[in-house]
Amino acid sequence: MKKLIYTFILSVSVIGAGWAEYGMSSIPIFMLENYIPRAMGMADCGLTVKGDVSFITVNPASMAQVKLISFSVSRMNWLFNSSYNSFNFALPIPSKNHSAGVIGLTAALFTIDGFDASINGIPQGLMNSGDFMAGVSYANNLFAPFDNILADQQHLDFGVTVKFAQAQLSEYKAYSLAFDAGFTYSVRVQNFTDWLDVRQFKGETNLSDTLTFSFAFKDLAVSLQGFTPGSTVQSPWYFGFGVSYVGFDNDRHVGIVMMEVRKPSDNEWSLSAGAEYSYKKTIFVRGGYKILGKDYEGFSFGLGLNFEVTRTLAFTIDYSVVPLGYHGSSDSFSLSVVF
Repeated sequence: MKKLIYTFILSVSVIGAGWAEYGMSSIPIFMLENYIPRAMGMADCGLTVKGDVSFITVNPASMAQVKLISFSVSRMNWLFNSSYNSFNFALPIPSKNHSAGVIGLTAALFTIDGFDASINGIPQGLMNSGDFMAGVSYANNLFAPFDNILADQQHLDFGVTVKFAQAQLSEYKAYSLAFDAGFTYSVRVQNFTDWLDVRQFKGETNLSDTLTFSFAFKDLAVSLQGFTPGSTVQSPWYFGFGVSYVGFDNDRHVGIVMMEVRKPSDNEWSLSAGAEYSYKKTIFVRGGYKILGKDYEGFSFGLGLNFEVTRTLAFTIDYSVVPLGYHGSSDSFSLSVVF
């Protein structure tokens, strides 16, 4: 994220004729990836998270496990007085027989307050910049449309997203069409809950899947228009692989550890590890560490509260803070509603 924004700001000085000569802009459309509080609190680990509407922009396959109408709003405050705001919505498609899947909508806005800039060495005064993205998603179990029994046995989910993105620097605008695709496969293996005999800790065991693998491509983009006439815009993409393991899962305690590796098209490999603990699925504590490919942040932390009003109505609040070295820290907040 940092490298994108630095490019975003520094490239203002060369937007003009110099880049138009090559028919290309070097400023990428800001595709807004894992800026979700729950993921940020776990060092951006989120590919294996299932059933959380906020993660449509992380891995569209996660939406396949959304069982009720859900929406979320989030905000992140970052460097250079910048902010990221997003909205996600998921709707399970009604079906009498086979599962018809889940459709989703997503929108995000990234803004940077006005800053002094120059073009070809000539001061231009205060400039504003920002990116906007809107998309539609679909997710389902791969076998559900054909065989419910096989779908119950093989928990292989897929998801796709089509996004339209606009980037703006002062009066210059660029547009892109981008695609996300992801898969998630889950199985049940033994965990610590199965081995423990301490009744106070063990409680009633949850027999859901404990081991999850996920794979996703993000931001495979087609440039529709560059910042200057006849130009195109380069949009970085990445693929990622994640694995998570539910160490214990019962009616009182749930503990999950996860690891994720990514390769952006314009950067080095990154490796992150994260963990989440919840008590009675009401209080959540998260932590993570970026092992490779970090810029400033190493450790990250997060908290969450879930309020179940009824069996079909719940509110979730998530918060995370990410240290950024001498730049201070970045915090984010989200509210999710299931009904």
